[in-house]
Amino acid sequence: MRRTDYFICFVRELPVKVIYDGNQVQVLTYDFETGDFIPNVTKWTTLYFSHDAIEQVSEDEFEDYVAKLRELCHLETPRYYIIDKKPIKALPVNDRYPEVREFNFETDDFDIIRSYIDLVKIRLGENGRVSQDEFEHYLEEIRVWRDHLQVPKYYIVSGQPIKIVRADDGKLKLLGYLVTRDSFIPSGWKWHSLLPPINPEWVSEVSESKFQQQIEENRTEFQEWSQRNKA
Repeated sequence: MRRTDYFICFVRELPVKVIYDGNQVQVLTYDFETGDFIPNVTKWTTLYFSHDAIEQVSEDEFEDYVAKLRELCHLETPRYYIIDKKPIKALPVNDRYPEVREFNFETDDFDIIRSYIDLVKIRLGENGRVSQDEFEHYLEEIRVWRDHLQVPKYYIVSGQPIKIVRADDGKLKLLGYLVTRDSFIPSGWKWHSLLPPINPEWVSEVSESKFQQQIEENRTEFQEWSQRNKA
């Protein structure tokens, strides 16, 4: 007796089907680059005895999901997104899945490469997709905001001191205080948190003295924690 079970593994957005044919069992997983189903990628036990991130679905739901993935793999024109205030675009590439690029606030270019899996998640829900005009208008707003920044600027983001400074090459840099090293490190991935409107529950602009005070508090808390764990 032949039977097929259908699954979607939401951690990596992978459609998987299990084909039972007599005593034979074949587990086939969708390959993003080719659009085909290939063996020896997903384990049978993972599908039937795993966590909530894997869902068994009907054949119709499965085929609809796969159709959307295949559509995504054959973009003819760019697609534009604003996700968590981050400008992201998907660019068509011949004979393989699209290239996903995120805007870099410090270089003023789309030189941050995002994973294809990120794009798949965006596409299946259409979260954040905008028109090209909306996208370009938002980019212009970002650039105007950045060009008018008076630096240095000081922020507390979820308890972490973060500052915007101008580097020797004239470009703006975002640096976050890392208490385990007692130093500042590049934190460019947090630029979007500082774009207006900021969320006052997580982000606050502060004076330099308040900024230094937060560093001292973080340093003291870390030293106390280290002492407790040595005991």
